[in-house]
Amino acid sequence: MDDSGEGLRSTMTSWYLLKHRPDVLRNEPVNVGVIVMGDDGFAARFIGEDDTGKIDGRSLPRALGGSETYKAWVTFVRKEAERRRLDERVERLRRRPDNYLLERCGEIWDEAWARDPASCANELFKELVGEPRPHEKSVDELAEETLSEIRLPYGHRIERDVPIGIEIKGVRRSYTFDYRYQHGATTLMEKLSLRDSAKRSETRVNDLLFRIDNVGRATSIDDFVVMYVPGGAEWERQVNLIEKYANTVDLTETESASNLAAAMGVPVLSV
Repeated sequence: MDDSGEGLRSTMTSWYLLKHRPDVLRNEPVNVGVIVMGDDGFAARFIGEDDTGKIDGRSLPRALGGSETYKAWVTFVRKEAERRRLDERVERLRRRPDNYLLERCGEIWDEAWARDPASCANELFKELVGEPRPHEKSVDELAEETLSEIRLPYGHRIERDVPIGIEIKGVRRSYTFDYRYQHGATTLMEKLSLRDSAKRSETRVNDLLFRIDNVGRATSIDDFVVMYVPGGAEWERQVNLIEKYANTVDLTETESASNLAAAMGVPVLSV
């Protein structure tokens, strides 16, 4: 029997993590890539890479900062892996402060993984890194996109950030609405995100309904539209309450532009 250990070493797979720490002083790193070194080569997976290894900077988390710096690090780590110099780089990088660090995590004593480092890298990536969530458009982005799909009659326009002055019990007050569309009658529109906690969303809803109610009582305006983004725990209940005061449009629906145009009374709907 061979006690030299050569048989064991032939099935050893070393693996590493590339980490990013937005703040070097706080030192709270986040895993952004996995590298697996097998006997016959290496395999690696990094956040934002497609199947060809190309990185789409638009898909990267904002916390990474500049995409070019991240891409340079990925290129650097891949080259060092090809040269089988990762252990040397781990030691050097450990002695200098940087937003990126390379960490050797250990060995996997599994013959199957040693023969297939790509599968090993994929499994470790899924478990320890994972792809970032797709960019979730804000209510501002969704509202502007929806409005951009609507054709208004010639000479008409949508005003933004419009103050509405009213008098309440002899006191002059001003309430600002996100949009105003005038077409004989006046339609006031507001955008509202319901993705936050129930308490924060409820505060926003109550503030909005207070403004709508006061303006409706003090003026002849009775057309209100609330463009909202659902998502919080209580959003359906909150929308039901809003609908007692205004028309509502779900900005995440495919037909949001047509629904908004109908609520505005625009004769020519979406493009």
